[in-house]
Amino acid sequence: MQGAQRPEVGAPPACGGEPANQTWQTIPEMVLSAADRFGDAEAIVDGPLRLTFRDVVDRIRCAAGAFADLGVEKGDRVALWAPNSAEWIIAAFGLLTAGGVLVPVNTRFKPEEAGDIIARSAAKAVLVQKGFLGQDYTAPAGVPVIDVNSDFLSSGSPFEQAVNGTDVSDIIFTSGTTGRPKGAMMNHRQTLRMYEEWATLATYARATAI
Repeated sequence: MQGAQRPEVGAPPACGGEPANQTWQTIPEMVLSAADRFGDAEAIVDGPLRLTFRDVVDRIRCAAGAFADLGVEKGDRVALWAPNSAEWIIAAFGLLTAGGVLVPVNTRFKPEEAGDIIARSAAKAVLVQKGFLGQDYTAPAGVPVIDVNSDFLSSGSPFEQAVNGTDVSDIIFTSGTTGRPKGAMMNHRQTLRMYEEWATLATYARATAI
């Protein structure tokens, strides 16, 4: 997510937090459990918008239903070509909860560069924030383009698709500075492990800062 101010994402409360031995096999399993674990604690602040963990999970489930209504099935790829926002978070986790595969697209890419990634990843749809940086957000013929600021994300009924830890969760493309961007497929367990390592290092860095 590039090119916009990051929405604030709340940290889990110190009391009643995650059990030390808690493990998850998939990203939706971890994210959706946040409603029960953290409830009405503040999760996201994006300008005037303030959402609790329960609010976020409710919106993610509805977004998953919207993707299912769009025809996104388990393993289908969807590109997200938009800047940092609460909608980006809800769209990404909603897609994963619907069983889809997230393909983030750099907002600094020109339409032809983004189009190459969208085509090569076989994305079934593209979510954009229309008007951002004055870009003309287009996609290859036959691929629907949906504005994340439309009512799409809230249009579905709560839904959750069963996924496994070894299922692909996202395809991350390089920036292409030394050639054509290359995509790496990550599964749910790999992404969760990467997050765990980052969180551990970040906690260590704060604890040892002078």
